[in-house]
Amino acid sequence: MIIFFHLFLTLALELLVYGFGDRFRLKSMLTLFVANILLNFTMNMVATQMASETQYLIFIIGAEIFTFVVEAFLYFLFTKKKLWYCFLISFTANILSLAVGNAFNQTGLIYKNGVVNTGTVILIVVTFIELIISYVFFLRSFCRSLYNKGNESEANKESDKESNS
Repeated sequence: MIIFFHLFLTLALELLVYGFGDRFRLKSMLTLFVANILLNFTMNMVATQMASETQYLIFIIGAEIFTFVVEAFLYFLFTKKKLWYCFLISFTANILSLAVGNAFNQTGLIYKNGVVNTGTVILIVVTFIELIISYVFFLRSFCRSLYNKGNESEANKESDKESNS
């Protein structure tokens, strides 16, 4: 039951970030949805079998890096955005998901007698949705200006090549 809660939380947070990065296009969202299910479920199933906390930590770090890279390349393939932008969005989505999951695990507030405490979950999820919305309104415009600046410099290079010819 707890693994499915972690999967739901990961899907909710990461797909929001990816959706805002690509205007919720169905093709990329569906691809990332399936990739997240496969990667997250596999990671959690293997992580629960770790013998020690050190093994668990090393495995989680490696699995998160692998997941981050795979999702960035999938995002790149299905959105045709610049690779650095895809890595930035993937990093944001995965670090947010990891931070929220870690906060849930460290506080223990969401578990009461082995059951998820829905009131606490709703409070924490709403708080993180607020953070995502802040990201969208403030950092997204910054990322867009960087993205457009890169496109302008490429257009200027092409026009300079044509004028030199």
